[in-house]
Amino acid sequence: MDDAKDKVLTYLNHVSKSMTTVEIANSLNLSRSVISNYLNTLFKENRIKKISGRPIRWSKNCADVSERTSSFCNFIGYDGSMKHVIEQVSAAVAYPPNGLNILITGNSGVGKSFLAKKIYEYAKQIKIIRSNSPYFVLNCADYANNPELVSSMLFGYVKGAYTGADSSHNGLLLQANGGYLFLDEVHRLSSENQEKLFSFIDNGIFYQIGDNSHPIKSNVRLIMATTERPTDTLLTTFLRRIPIHVTIPDFLKRSIDERLTLLRYIIYQEAVKLNKKIYVNNQVVSALVQTNNRGNIGYLKNLIQIACSIAYKKQYGLDQIDLSMDSLLIDKLPDFEDYGDLLIDGQAAFIFNEKNSLKNAKFAQLMTEFHKLTVDFSSDNVQKVKSSIRKINQLLENSCQKTGLYYRHQELFKKIIEQQFGLNKTSYLEPLMFLFYEAK
Repeated sequence: MDDAKDKVLTYLNHVSKSMTTVEIANSLNLSRSVISNYLNTLFKENRIKKISGRPIRWSKNCADVSERTSSFCNFIGYDGSMKHVIEQVSAAVAYPPNGLNILITGNSGVGKSFLAKKIYEYAKQIKIIRSNSPYFVLNCADYANNPELVSSMLFGYVKGAYTGADSSHNGLLLQANGGYLFLDEVHRLSSENQEKLFSFIDNGIFYQIGDNSHPIKSNVRLIMATTERPTDTLLTTFLRRIPIHVTIPDFLKRSIDERLTLLRYIIYQEAVKLNKKIYVNNQVVSALVQTNNRGNIGYLKNLIQIACSIAYKKQYGLDQIDLSMDSLLIDKLPDFEDYGDLLIDGQAAFIFNEKNSLKNAKFAQLMTEFHKLTVDFSSDNVQKVKSSIRKINQLLENSCQKTGLYYRHQELFKKIIEQQFGLNKTSYLEPLMFLFYEAK
């Protein structure tokens, strides 16, 4: 029952409109009485909304959706440049009865493999697949010159299928049954293997090499990735079987706050390895955050790792490693942009979306105090507002929010608010204004 109930919940979470009991039952191919029972149970658990009327309609509970999509919360940009991508792939996972195949495009090093693994984790989180469901990866580029080998790896073979086949072997399509198979660099699949694969997608069955008499069924979900233009490298008939196409942008095309967060996280990973604090001056931050290389985030990781190893050797025995320009192996430096400096502590927990954690802590209280002030502008209420602002400033004081965009916001605040408008006693409001700016 729990699996069916979760399927109802997942379906409602990924449709854009409210639906009647009959509509949901028809969509999921379940009886009306069964669906009605699940819907009422979910409503009592406060996991869906019930809209009164004739007939009664049901819709998702946005708070529950947010909680259940937490698998993507550490995919940087999930609430920014990647928001639409995350919405598409999460809907593909939940689409009944067995999800939709997904194609991820993007240049090398942008995070296609990372996203594929997150999709798998999300499917487990919302109980579309079991917690012990398999996840296999095949990089098609590794075997591009041997399409027969790729075919045997995908579909398996029977004993005696070819010279050296001394025993039967299950392919990845069967090994990944009930879970996910990720085909990286899928454009390197031969036309013949693409045809075999889209035949499997259509029918849910395949044949092992050397046996055309015994079809094998497998319920495997496919995620594919390519660095190439799909229409140039994949068969049209194959592409038609992949309804969800998403693209991950290059590092330099991400927003500055996402690039800074990515930078912080990569450096944080090195700080954890070294069990030390890592200080990065503003010149290094400027160079790294403007990295323009075809390797994207993968290149950036290597660049930072090498820089950390050089600095570690020079500063061996110190509690803190300082990254400076002499540790950075970059041939051509971009123009300097001051995004502030960074101090990363490998012993502290990394917060992916710090603005939300800060905002949630005291922001609601401040809004309540502001509302009271509009009704009663008394000195007591004014002091309460000031007190709330001080508490937020204290939270920001030791926060990595004081880098990157926040640093630039400080400069603009001084230039426009304090200097241009002459409001030179308002600097205490600057952190609050930044949070208002971020609260979109």
